[in-house]
Amino acid sequence: MKKIMILMTLLGFVEVQAQSQKTWAYRVEQRMATSEYDGDVEVPLYRETLNFVEDYEKSDLEQINNIIRLRKMCAEKFTDENFENIKKFMKQHHLQTSVKEKDEIADIDKLTKSDLKKQIRKYGWVQIIGADKPVSSEVPIADKYNLYLEKKKLLEDFETGRKSKKERKKVKTPEYMADFIVREEDSIPIDAIKNMKVYCTDEEEKAKKLIYNHTDEKYTSPEVEKYEFYKKSCETRYLVFEYNGRKYARSQDGLEKTLIINEIKKTKKYKYVNKEVVDQGIESDNFYLNIFYHYRKERLVKYGVTTVLDDIDKKIAQLSSVYDQANKYYPLIEKYIKIYNSKRNRMSSKEMNEWNKVVDKAIEVNKKIDNIFVDINKKYDLQLPSKFKVFSASALKHRELIDAITSSKLAIGIWLGQ
Repeated sequence: MKKIMILMTLLGFVEVQAQSQKTWAYRVEQRMATSEYDGDVEVPLYRETLNFVEDYEKSDLEQINNIIRLRKMCAEKFTDENFENIKKFMKQHHLQTSVKEKDEIADIDKLTKSDLKKQIRKYGWVQIIGADKPVSSEVPIADKYNLYLEKKKLLEDFETGRKSKKERKKVKTPEYMADFIVREEDSIPIDAIKNMKVYCTDEEEKAKKLIYNHTDEKYTSPEVEKYEFYKKSCETRYLVFEYNGRKYARSQDGLEKTLIINEIKKTKKYKYVNKEVVDQGIESDNFYLNIFYHYRKERLVKYGVTTVLDDIDKKIAQLSSVYDQANKYYPLIEKYIKIYNSKRNRMSSKEMNEWNKVVDKAIEVNKKIDNIFVDINKKYDLQLPSKFKVFSASALKHRELIDAITSSKLAIGIWLGQ
């Protein structure tokens, strides 16, 4: 019984320990959204001018045309027949005149031939109330017509391109539904974080709108693509995942680091090293890998932390063997460097040629090292050997060899160029 209790206690400890491996993440919620973008918007003056001209031509222009037709009738020989036609036309089209005081409407049926003849002789045509000042205190018909002519000219300028119909300004879109990262945190078991997708967001502080899904290479909605397409790229990317039927998000940099450290803790072979902000990485007995270089955190999470690290570890033995092969040329190269430093231009052609051959042989062996890194990079795109160190005497000696090869090629190049 005592053994069972001890076993249960140990199992409980393991369970608590497993449950304690958690991290935090922000909730992702759907909300109504609007966007602002720089758009080509119709100039208000253009719409105002167009509406005025169209309305005037529908409702008022006919009245002006009738007044113009009346004036043409007045220009004809003033006979009894013409007199009657003028009165009939005025009555038919509700054109009013005055023969006494301004604005005093005359009865068209009582107008005499003499009444109209006086106006025609004096002004050239029958005066119309509201259009001609001699019989009107105000002339709204004439004023509106003159305004119409001005607007008509302005509209022509817009239509012909002398004036622009559009202007650039901030435009607010209609409301639409969108996913937002909100500032509400939940605790999530690290091992439950799966199938993450990389998103870009806007830069709002309180709630960040998800804009573009880089994993699936698509926008989060047609509205976002239409109104916020220019936010496809962003400085801070987020990893979005689902847990217990709810969406969560956290900055890509922070969550990837958490996932990597969590995986590292499960092994005794590797450890996380925090040297400084941009020099953090993974270390084993055989190598050090800076994980802040060239999206390495993303690659490690994508392909599996221990999978990648174990693969690199296997290559270290191959690298060490090739380092040893290449390093055999170091003493010879160093010998020729010393000869060059002492003799300079007095080195013989034979010595220079022998030096060059040794350097070329070392470079040829070094290509095998390059090929090992190429193989790793093809699989994981880690950009090795940048920000990567192998912990061995042969690796250290090889770095000295590379310096010696570089110096040698420079000196040989000068000699060949003489």
